[in-house]
Parts: sequence; C-alpha cells; structure tokens
Amino acid sequence: MSSPAELSALDGACLRCDKTDAAPHLAEPLTPPECDLRSSGMVFMPLDVGRMMDSDQFAMATGEEFKAAMALYAKAWLQVPAASLPNDDRVLAHLAGGYTQRRWRKIKDVALRGWLLCTDGRLYHPVIA
Repeated sequence: MSSPAELSALDGACLRCDKTDAAPHLAEPLTPPECDLRSSGMVFMPLDVGRMMDSDQFAMATGEEFKAAMALYAKAWLQVPAASLPNDDRVLAHLAGGYTQRRWRKIKDVALRGWLLCTDGRLYHPVIA
C-alpha cells in the first residue's frame, strides 16, 4: 500500500492546511462517498489538454508511466466515490494496466504523482475531483 509519505510532494506538509509536523495528516475525501458519475450519465471525463501537456508529470514520465497515470485517471472517474482509487498496490497495478507487482513498484511513484491519501483510506486526485 502507498503511504502518505510516498504521496506527499511537500516533505510532510499537508496540502490542505498548515500542518507540517512529522505525523501523517490525511485530508478529508475530495468527493462525497455516494458520488457515482456512472449513475448520472457522466461516463466521459473532461480533459484540460493544456494543463496536462504543461504538467510536471507529462515532463517527467516515461511513456509507460504516463500510460499508467492516464489509465488511473480514467479508472478513478468511474470508481465510487468518483475521482478515487483504492489504496492497494495489487489493485492499482491491475487498474493501471495489469502490471506485475515488480513492474508496478518501478513506475508507481510517477504514475501516482499528485494523488492524496484521505481519511477514508482511498486515494484522490485534486485535478480529477
């Protein structure tokens, strides 16, 4: 499973408050627990192409890492709650494209860039939410 430390790009600083101590601080989920975009007919996901192309992730990622990241964005859109993913490396490897655990460990840091572990134990991405 991914730890909050692995997911924080700010060395322990919370992205939603001023807390900077060493204790993990989890954000509240970014979408309501009942948020299901499938039932509302939103089976397509808007994509801000300029933002994506200008992102650090696009600049840093290998083709494989970027493919995994895009697969996770798409899979998260259809999860309940929407814009979330389970915090389980076995499931994430599968959702990202059916990677083995060995391969997933090599690409997951870039593929999961920007995802936050929240109090419900799921990962959320602020851009998707």
